[in-house]
Amino acid sequence: MSDALVSARLIEYCINVQYSRILALALAFRLQLAMERDAMPRAQSSWLPCAGSVATDVGQNPKTARNVRVLAEAAAERIVVEAIGRKGFPVRLTIKQENLRPLPPGLFDLG
Repeated sequence: MSDALVSARLIEYCINVQYSRILALALAFRLQLAMERDAMPRAQSSWLPCAGSVATDVGQNPKTARNVRVLAEAAAERIVVEAIGRKGFPVRLTIKQENLRPLPPGLFDLG
């Protein structure tokens, strides 16, 4: 192989490596942005309801919020609650503590 051919291949290889590095950096940046966007921290609820209290389960969609009765505390920051199911019968659910909110003031107040 001639020196000119070796030099040309070496230059082409270096250009491809640089191009690959640029692509890798761009892909890493896009992946990091996507991960930061998807992993947006939700507002942590510091409110821990006691058993027997009534709360609102907001879940994934605030439009589907429903009132639930807290039954017990479960593992991994989850709460066992009782709600009215689709057929009108009470059902037991395990939901994340961060999805529970206290009822608005004035509702079910005793005083």
